[in-house]
Amino acid sequence: MQEQNTGMGEQALNKAAELAVSSKLNSAETIDIKINSEVLQLIQGELNSLTLQGEGLVTPQDLRIGELDLKIGKIAVNLLSAALGKIELTQPTNASVRLVFTTADVNIALNSEYLRNQVRQIEIPTRNQAMMIDLQHAECKLPGDGKFVIKVEFLAHLADKVQSAALEVALRIGEGGEYIAFEQGHYVEGKDLPLELTAALLMMISKLVKLRDFQYEDIALHLKQVDVETDKITLLLNALISQIPS
Repeated sequence: MQEQNTGMGEQALNKAAELAVSSKLNSAETIDIKINSEVLQLIQGELNSLTLQGEGLVTPQDLRIGELDLKIGKIAVNLLSAALGKIELTQPTNASVRLVFTTADVNIALNSEYLRNQVRQIEIPTRNQAMMIDLQHAECKLPGDGKFVIKVEFLAHLADKVQSAALEVALRIGEGGEYIAFEQGHYVEGKDLPLELTAALLMMISKLVKLRDFQYEDIALHLKQVDVETDKITLLLNALISQIPS
């Protein structure tokens, strides 16, 4: 009877969690959540583990995730809130995350208003002034062999003028996927910037590809590994989750 009650409790929480996650997304092709716990733990709001697998997830920012695998060890939740379809953590928890994006997914992200707003907030220092970038259009290619190629059309905003430019950059994923290296870059003919601005821009790109730690609302992310195959990029991350994003 105890095992049956545990199973029923887990099933109820599984459904509640699936509803909670689905409510935070614009859409999803599939979402599957599995919770493991004992009866007494469930009553206390403690779970042994939680796994989430999803495909075709579209976030409120209209970003698409081809595949998502999330694995969390011990987790403490507000059981009453969970029963009502709202997952609230009562203490931070660690998780491992696997994200897969297709070329189409990456291009959606690159041309999203969300990313454009993030880029607009970056100030690129030059010798005499700061340069701001306004993305107009971006296109990526994932040819395989650890290569990531991106072509970006943008406006470079300076204090005294605005200049149009188009740059194509090739990045290579290092052995083991533990780092991203800047391989080469060139302007589209007639769409180049002066040498000083180009140097500042390339330095900023070099810094960005070296970033490993990110913060998204109440989630601290650490990028462990990047794998690039033909038409697919996979990210492996560790996460410290203080609260489920709203």
